[in-house]
Amino acid sequence: MVNCIQFFLRDGVIDPPQINIAKRKLLQETGEEFVAFAEEYLDRLIGVERSKNQIREDFICKFREFEDYHWFSQRLFNKWLRIYADIFGLECRERVSNNNQLILFNKK
Repeated sequence: MVNCIQFFLRDGVIDPPQINIAKRKLLQETGEEFVAFAEEYLDRLIGVERSKNQIREDFICKFREFEDYHWFSQRLFNKWLRIYADIFGLECRERVSNNNQLILFNKK
């Protein structure tokens, strides 16, 4: 026990490594399906402008059960996209062109 006290007095409190903290935070804010989708799909969209509606449709194609959820709106999905950008430190540019909402992720 004395060795532990000496170690503490010498080095202080040592924080454990934060493994996958961004992924866990995204999981907490969205859901398992969105995290899987983000890892597979959204990582490839960095630097590519895409329609938010098309991204949502691609998500629904992969996870068909979301098609029947009345609470799963385009607005909520857009929020999840912004959360993804914020957690992973990406710049998120949004604009409207010809009544189509577009989004572009860039590295900061």
